[in-house]
Amino acid sequence: MLVVSREFGNEIASLPFGSAQGALAMTELVIWDGRTTAGAAALEGTYFYVITYTTLDDEVKTEKGSVTLLR
Repeated sequence: MLVVSREFGNEIASLPFGSAQGALAMTELVIWDGRTTAGAAALEGTYFYVITYTTLDDEVKTEKGSVTLLR
């Protein structure tokens, strides 16, 4: 699951891996298309993400970071 939020934790996108809505899981590659869950283009700025996934050993992992969106 990929969750993208703006400052103060305002969630703008929540995408399961492999969905046609903008997130894909391929090994360690996750892609967000810069759109909100509603399909609108997100504004330029810094966004924070949380990626939660399960390993082949059934261990749940979480990765956090930030990304700057430029158009």
